[in-house]
Amino acid sequence: MEELTSIVDKLQDICTSLDLPKIKKHIIRHGYISMCFSIVDFIKRRNKVYLSILTTEDLSWYTSGNGDHQEQKHTIPLEGIKLKKLEGELMTEKPTFTLYRSRGRNIYKDSKTLCVTFKDQDSYDAWKAAFARVGVTSKDTENG
Repeated sequence: MEELTSIVDKLQDICTSLDLPKIKKHIIRHGYISMCFSIVDFIKRRNKVYLSILTTEDLSWYTSGNGDHQEQKHTIPLEGIKLKKLEGELMTEKPTFTLYRSRGRNIYKDSKTLCVTFKDQDSYDAWKAAFARVGVTSKDTENG
């Protein structure tokens, strides 16, 4: 939590120094999650763990730095994002879902999907509920 507070404080300081309005996003959930940026990377187990912050407007992830130093890797806006649980042939021992854009656009650079893997079912459920709170719907809840 200290890392998160440090990041938010730094962002607030930047806004103040640039005479910008205070950040109005609300943090919904944060924590370390494993991500990969395509199904192929997922199959080849090219996951990396990032400090991730879900706000009311976007999902950001940061590299694990030394102490207070966290480098922001990327931020994706949540508009048009959907969530789908990975099942079937791609099922792994750890709970995983993919994030994708509903109209087939890339979600991150050249990737159409972002695979997110969790250490256990409780983490999976908590993050899925957090995404639902910010309006990211799940494909399985739309159909049933």
